Amino acid sequence: MNTFLERLKAEKSELEEKLTKLTSFIANPENKTVTGEDQWVLLKYQRMLMKGYSDTLAQRIRLIEK
Repeated sequence: MNTFLERLKAEKSELEEKLTKLTSFIANPENKTVTGEDQWVLLKYQRMLMKGYSDTLAQRIRLIEK
């Protein structure tokens, strides 16, 4: 059975994988023409929110591991 800490770590790991893929997608300028300007702005906003979410999970993990 997974502990709460293990579930938090798994959630963070899954989020980091998605964040890495999104960052790679945004880094490719060719994708900007595929998605359109409005989508591009939203993708960058989504990346910022995901980073904040990841940072929050990291802080929660650190607190538990103290």
